[in-house]
Amino acid sequence: MKKRLLSFVLAIAASLGLTFGLTACNETPSDPPGMSQENPEQSGSEDDPEQSGSEDDPEQGGSEDDPEQGEESLPPTEGLEYTLSDDKSSYFVSGIGTATDTDIVILSTYEGLPVTTIGDGAFSTCTSLMGVTIPDSVTTIGDSAFEGCDSLTSVTMGDSVTTIGDGAFSTCTSLTSVTIPDSVTSIGENAFSGCSSLESVTMPAIAIDYIPKINLKTVVITSGESIGDNAFRGCSSLENVTISNGVASIGRGAFRDCTSLTSITIPFIGAAINGAENNHFGYIFGAVSGFANCVRVPLSLKTVVVTGGESIDDYAFYDCDSLTSITILDSATNVGEYAFYDCDSLTSITIPDKVTSIGEYAFSDCDSLTSITIPDKVTSIGEYAFYDCSSLKSVTIGKGVTSIGRSAFVVGILGNSIIEIYNKSALAITAGEDDYSGLVWKAKNVYTQEGDSWFTDTPDGFRFFYDGNEKKGYLVGYSGSETDITLPDGFIAYDGTLVTEYEIYEYAFYHCSNVTSVTIPNSVTGIGHRAFMNSTSLVRVTILGGVTEIDYRAFYNCDSLARVTILGGVTSIGESAFANCTSLASITLPDSLTSIHIDAFTGCDNIAEIYNKSALNISAGSSDNGGIAAHAKRIYTQEDGSWITDTADGYHFFYNSNASKGYLISYSGSETDITLPDSFIAYNGTLVTEYEISSCAFYDSDKLTSVTIPNSVTTIGDSAFSSCDSLANVIIGDSVTTIGDSAFSGCDSLANVTIGDGVTTIGDSAFSSCDSLASVTIPDSVITIGVGTFDYCSSLGRITIGKQVKSIGIGGLPTVMEIYNKSMFYVTNSAHNVYTQYSGRSWFTDTADGYHFYYDVDAQEGWLMSYSGSKTDITLPDSFTAYNGMLVTEYEISAYAFSHRSHIISVTIPNSVTRIGNNAFQYCTSLESVTILGGETSMSIGKSAFVGCSALEFVVIPGNVTKIDDFAFQACTSLVNITLPDGLTSIGNSALSWCPSLTSITIPGSVTSMGQGAFNNCTSLESVTILDGVTSIGYDAFSSCSSLKSVTIPDSVTVIHSGAFYGCSSLDTVYYKGTAEAWSGISIGSANSSDTYLTSATRYYYSAKMPVASGNYWHYAADGVTPVIWE
Repeated sequence: MKKRLLSFVLAIAASLGLTFGLTACNETPSDPPGMSQENPEQSGSEDDPEQSGSEDDPEQGGSEDDPEQGEESLPPTEGLEYTLSDDKSSYFVSGIGTATDTDIVILSTYEGLPVTTIGDGAFSTCTSLMGVTIPDSVTTIGDSAFEGCDSLTSVTMGDSVTTIGDGAFSTCTSLTSVTIPDSVTSIGENAFSGCSSLESVTMPAIAIDYIPKINLKTVVITSGESIGDNAFRGCSSLENVTISNGVASIGRGAFRDCTSLTSITIPFIGAAINGAENNHFGYIFGAVSGFANCVRVPLSLKTVVVTGGESIDDYAFYDCDSLTSITILDSATNVGEYAFYDCDSLTSITIPDKVTSIGEYAFSDCDSLTSITIPDKVTSIGEYAFYDCSSLKSVTIGKGVTSIGRSAFVVGILGNSIIEIYNKSALAITAGEDDYSGLVWKAKNVYTQEGDSWFTDTPDGFRFFYDGNEKKGYLVGYSGSETDITLPDGFIAYDGTLVTEYEIYEYAFYHCSNVTSVTIPNSVTGIGHRAFMNSTSLVRVTILGGVTEIDYRAFYNCDSLARVTILGGVTSIGESAFANCTSLASITLPDSLTSIHIDAFTGCDNIAEIYNKSALNISAGSSDNGGIAAHAKRIYTQEDGSWITDTADGYHFFYNSNASKGYLISYSGSETDITLPDSFIAYNGTLVTEYEISSCAFYDSDKLTSVTIPNSVTTIGDSAFSSCDSLANVIIGDSVTTIGDSAFSGCDSLANVTIGDGVTTIGDSAFSSCDSLASVTIPDSVITIGVGTFDYCSSLGRITIGKQVKSIGIGGLPTVMEIYNKSMFYVTNSAHNVYTQYSGRSWFTDTADGYHFYYDVDAQEGWLMSYSGSKTDITLPDSFTAYNGMLVTEYEISAYAFSHRSHIISVTIPNSVTRIGNNAFQYCTSLESVTILGGETSMSIGKSAFVGCSALEFVVIPGNVTKIDDFAFQACTSLVNITLPDGLTSIGNSALSWCPSLTSITIPGSVTSMGQGAFNNCTSLESVTILDGVTSIGYDAFSSCSSLKSVTIPDSVTVIHSGAFYGCSSLDTVYYKGTAEAWSGISIGSANSSDTYLTSATRYYYSAKMPVASGNYWHYAADGVTPVIWE
């Protein structure tokens, strides 16, 4: 990037008739203490070769063949300058020398002596330096050693560094992460000042005050006695924090207002290790007591790990209702009263094995807690300990428990939701017993450890129970993270028995919210009551030959279940087995099936396809056989050559020999990028060359990334590809005439879709919730677009409607940026721009290189609407040929034209462009440079035109730009240089706010309007020059520019509005181009007076000649720009 940028700057300079002299670094680096270049014995002049060396000299440079240099993990960099210290016991690095590497490795020994120091300014302003490795021999990094190395991204420090000097890494603006070793004991002022890209730091606590925190995302504290009060307060970008066990105390509010924090690892809870007070978690966020945890702990925080401490005290995590996971390592011995009370979002917690007691109300009102294991050393569970834990389903009682307090597991007046209890203790626990603790009031299963009977947990999350007396195995639960699961063929029991047959026990997957697909193998003999009930994410079920009965409510209320395949063995489907499976669209029944309960399929109103191999008489519209076919559209029976064909590559087809029709009914292959077959061989040997894709055929096939549908396919069925989350590209052949309802709904990654020219109907919600879809073209063949077809497509910016469209359902078209309507249908939705093809004259033009223009023949105006090309460095066209053949030589860049085009790196805008529209280049996150070429026609830069272009570093704006609108360059976090031209009259609200890399700005005298907060939060901005002609400085114009040191204000200014310099805590010098009397006449807003930064700064008044009167005066240097103080 830097080479690109340098070429770019030189090209601009050449066009202006300028030349530059370039050096890689300062010519003469400053010396460390005790060295003088005037002493040849110390400085190592060329006349004394024994005293200094360059690696260009093999005698003195220490080649790799020299064994005294020691071993380096990377090849040492050749050409660096090393100078002998005063006492001749070591060397220091004194400069870049002749080295040309962008990533340098410093020697640990040179000429047989250790290299211990990197000298003051040794690599200062080495702008091409990208990486440096500092060996363990180095103890000191000198003042300004790497200052201004603005390409430096990586620093590896050896473990012996003790001192980092003043400004050592100052203004290393590309440095994103740094590890400071624990050996460091001293850090100088401004050591890391201006490192505006720093996001990740590993450091001892001593370094905290020296690190810029505005963009920090990850912090690891490796050592140190304490972290001070408010140490990271207000670090709104901070996401992850890890504090090692070596830290003994953390100050109040150390992480207060860290509003993006998601996880934190701490060595103890509260202020100090095993402290006597302030032992509540919220203390480090500023909470005065446990009762105030909810006020101070950020809502973004989800995960907490505590690595030490002997106690979880009363109210420790009281009301921390955003936390989802808390891990306490094994040092704690008790859980205090109300310790986790009302942690509403807590889904999992591991109680340490050393804990002996759980206090009253310890986990009360933890509404999301689903399971808990009481360790074996716990003897007592306090009253109300798990009171109102309304989601608690599984409880394991440890061996040592002798008492469970009153109402410990009660939930309101309804009891609780506990389904299974694993009892290792000597307590007599019986399901359904009316005990005062509430533990077993509604328990369905109680498993007691006696003899060889106990449970086994597998590494992939399956929990089995083996009854040693009856020699029977059961799958009783699942806690794994996989969503697409095949149940094990067997398991090893608690006593070592290999169990090869088992049942899925009652409630085993009850309310399981993560499993989407399950295959049940031959080793499973039964599916128990409510085994999968309320598993609302379950989409597909395949049952192989071992199961004989699907029991009462086995899959009840699985409302996402779309496809069920039962391949053999099952003889009966029990009462309400699939009741209320409202998404069930396809089911295959085996030849073994003899009965279906009358209520088995109640509420299954969307079953479209039934594949019936059984002898049961199932006919469409009939309420017999549990109502399975009450709403069926197609029933396929194995007769007369009609049945399923499986291909080697995983496609499953059905051929109806009576209707001579083929269907692709499902896919089980492993390929992710697929082209559907042109044909298949049917069950009876017929070659089928035309077929439909059945409803739900690929439903939730989340591994598919690309699908090409050939010309042999005629219909894409309802929900055929719905919820294929990874599907990014779809090509639909010209033979397809119908795209069914919800065919591609919920395909979150779908970015590109080509609809064939034969499609006439696009169904309701066909592409709804396709969040990545940016543009779509409806071909001329389409007549009907259904209800909500593109609803909730949050990225959709452009829709082209074909000529024949006659009907668009309610919500068929969402609110988008641009609609190109070729039809006679009147489009009424609230698009930003609707373009209609009037009389064949006004329409868009697509160029070969990806630009999309529009020309309005009536207004005689042209627009560049969007860009779909792949180039990263682009120069916009000077002109384009309109749809009607006219050559258009002036045009605007339309709103959102390049929005979110993350591949673009540089753009040149020609003088034929008259305006850059609102949001035109917003969030082009790779865009590094913008050049706007000047023309004679005045132009403007629209609102938010470049907002969020986080890689943008340089912008060249020509003199014909008169207006930079609101938020135009807001949050361009890498912007280091922008030149505002003479002729600019308006700078909008927050136009250049939150540009933390910007160091200086000159505002031309032509500016008559400076909006509110125009430059606010430009935290690296050090100097501001406002030229003659500007009359007012806007509200909050430079507020929170915390590095601003000096400002030059002309005597034309009459008003400085409130807050203009609020929070400019470094402001110490004001150069006023007027007299003290004129200054007193300026109207200065109240906020400036209240924070005093502007009014208390030293003020100098302009005098072109040496003043006679005493006082503070300044004049211009010879360049006519730089202020100089009269001495």
